[in-house]
Amino acid sequence: MSDYQPKIDDIITVELPDERTRGKIVKVVSPQMVIAQLEHFTTGSKSHPYKKGDFIPCRYQVGQPMNLKGWYAVPQSELDAAEEAPEPEPDAPVREATAEDIFGKAEHAAA
Repeated sequence: MSDYQPKIDDIITVELPDERTRGKIVKVVSPQMVIAQLEHFTTGSKSHPYKKGDFIPCRYQVGQPMNLKGWYAVPQSELDAAEEAPEPEPDAPVREATAEDIFGKAEHAAA
């Protein structure tokens, strides 16, 4: 992702199944996860239930099949998991990875 940091009231392009529309950010969960309210009329595609005015969780990711980066609608369960993730402590010391962390105890003991 670029240096862009999502902010409330920003307008983003939301990738829905078989459709692209605009949404206004109403909540920032993380730099890669937001809740947006759909602002633009959607075509009422049979491949999704979304309509204008809906609030949907979106994640910044690389989509398939064309590997395009953007804000994609995600299931509510992904939003719930993102909101429940613990925040890192700002003053927590950064620990260097050891050989044991990387290769496991057995390979480290064999060395």
